[in-house]
Amino acid sequence: MNGKDESTATDVQRESRSMLKLILSVAGGALVGYLYHRFVGCRSGACPITANPIASSLYGALIGFLLARS
Repeated sequence: MNGKDESTATDVQRESRSMLKLILSVAGGALVGYLYHRFVGCRSGACPITANPIASSLYGALIGFLLARS
């Protein structure tokens, strides 16, 4: 391999790791959001985020995304 091919392979590996980190962070955030709803959540239904498992999962995924991009 010449120098250009090696640098391209390194760039692809770096991009793959970055994408994997982002996916795992979003999935982990969604899981944490759901678990927060399940074990801590709002029983009265008055809390707009934690009363709904979908909303808390999406909020957790957003937090995971923002943390991965920082």
